[in-house]
Amino acid sequence: MKKSWKLLLTAFSFAFVMFLAMGTTSKAADWDAGLKQTKAGEKSVTISWDPCMVGPAISHYEAEYSMDGTNFAPTSTYNTVYGTEENIRNLAPDKVYWVRVKAVDNSDAVVAVSNPIQVATLPTVGRVEGLAQSAATANSATFTWTPVSGVDSYDIYLSHALWHYTKVGTTTSTSYTVNSLPVGYVGEYFVMAKKKTFNGFEAMGSMENYGYFKRINVKSLPAKVQSIAVSYLYSSSNRCDFQWSVVNNADGYQLQTKNAKGKVVSTTNYSSTSGSVSPFKKGQFYSTRVRAYVKVGNGYAYGPWSNYTYNASNKSVKWIRSANRKKITLKWKKIAGACGYKVYISTKSGKGYKKVKTCGKNSKGCTITKCGKKKLSKKKTYYVRVEYLRKVGKKKVVSGIANFGTVRS
Repeated sequence: MKKSWKLLLTAFSFAFVMFLAMGTTSKAADWDAGLKQTKAGEKSVTISWDPCMVGPAISHYEAEYSMDGTNFAPTSTYNTVYGTEENIRNLAPDKVYWVRVKAVDNSDAVVAVSNPIQVATLPTVGRVEGLAQSAATANSATFTWTPVSGVDSYDIYLSHALWHYTKVGTTTSTSYTVNSLPVGYVGEYFVMAKKKTFNGFEAMGSMENYGYFKRINVKSLPAKVQSIAVSYLYSSSNRCDFQWSVVNNADGYQLQTKNAKGKVVSTTNYSSTSGSVSPFKKGQFYSTRVRAYVKVGNGYAYGPWSNYTYNASNKSVKWIRSANRKKITLKWKKIAGACGYKVYISTKSGKGYKKVKTCGKNSKGCTITKCGKKKLSKKKTYYVRVEYLRKVGKKKVVSGIANFGTVRS
């Protein structure tokens, strides 16, 4: 009888221990630690949790991780955490792991185990290459780049100085247009590739050393060239040189000339504010204009044309003084495209010119008997200028080139 009682007590004790064990397991499984990922790196994750309020006083915590959610292992050799945050290192990039936290009491007994969660390390994102401007308008600029494998989107930045920049947009394509720009704008831009993990952490493309990104100058179309004029006419050859005003942030200029019939005879790009037109034949009017451009990809984007400058020179102008020295006879050949001729006279070569008369388009010369209101003096040397007129719309414009002659006493 005593032996049976002892066996009964033993069985009861075993059942009680199993009950306690089952109770502990139940509590561990029910512990909602508020476990979450707070940071992500390519080879690390940071997790945090709420203090464990289950069972006796907690001494510390131990974090564990798993690749499949079943076989958990300590996150480090010395796996003891006294706070409620842990940085887990030595992981692989672009991977998903399971993590959980154990709450341990002063006797090193596991009091509770949190529910596991999935965390992610950041993927390695390549640097954006092939960045180049592809288009421009007066108020916008478009640039493109080579696709970066596996990324979700790209962030666009305006660079102000080293390590100083402003994000201006995001796109999922490999081109971006900056709008609302002023004419003649230039700004320095760069692009960063971006990829998100499943739980929302972002990986950005790698930066170059010391903050120097692959940046490019992005430009809107340049402003209109405000002035253009003849700088030199070569009398011995069919060539004429021009100069024009500078346009801010232009990469170069295009000079174009049309003949009297409106046919383009010369179109040439220049990197400076001067250029030549050849052939520039005598005896006809030419219309010349210029526009600034910016380089876009392998081509150019052009700003508006300047106003035309109209120029003509004569093949032959003769200045004949009469035997009594009281008359000067001018003879010239007609200019193709001219609508008239203006004749001036002065007693000084550089100033004081007085208009003698305006001749019609079919005129081939005229006779001068006065300089202003005074008759010509046979003892004086006179300077004569012939200008050429061209009709443009309803207006008559004067050639930037004139013929000058000296008629001696």
